[in-house]
Amino acid sequence: MKHRKIDLTSRTKCGILAIDLGNTIIDKDKRPFPHALRVIKRLKSERFKQVVIISKVTPEQEVKARIFLESGEFTGETGITVDNVYFCAERNEKGQVCRDLHVAYFLDNRPEGLVHAWGVEHRILYDPTEQDCLSYEKQITGFPIVRTWLEVEGLFFGGKHSQNF
Repeated sequence: MKHRKIDLTSRTKCGILAIDLGNTIIDKDKRPFPHALRVIKRLKSERFKQVVIISKVTPEQEVKARIFLESGEFTGETGITVDNVYFCAERNEKGQVCRDLHVAYFLDNRPEGLVHAWGVEHRILYDPTEQDCLSYEKQITGFPIVRTWLEVEGLFFGGKHSQNF
């Protein structure tokens, strides 16, 4: 597969970064992945004009997500308030939210969410499953893949870089 290199290490603050919540920021037990909150705070303060959360949730998941997002840990560590959180009932709705907000960068663990976000210039996969990648292989060719939040940090600030699908 062909891989394209992208340079995301510009020091100029740029547009909006959208990040998925489940299995991107938090694990299945609703705990933040290592370094996630610190890196998000750094991205918000040093790299992006705005960082938003766009996540597909069921009504039950939304209740649990709001508890986490409204906790002092998340808001205090990242500086992101619930005003910058957007929930969708279906993954394909994420793309429209991105377009409405003029998102320039989108980080998601599910290729399906990124595929529907056409118009977003930089779509980045966070630790996707092999099965998901195979299911969307043609649509995600060239998307950078990061496996940890340290790799996310490296992608935007230099250092160890991600692989591309």
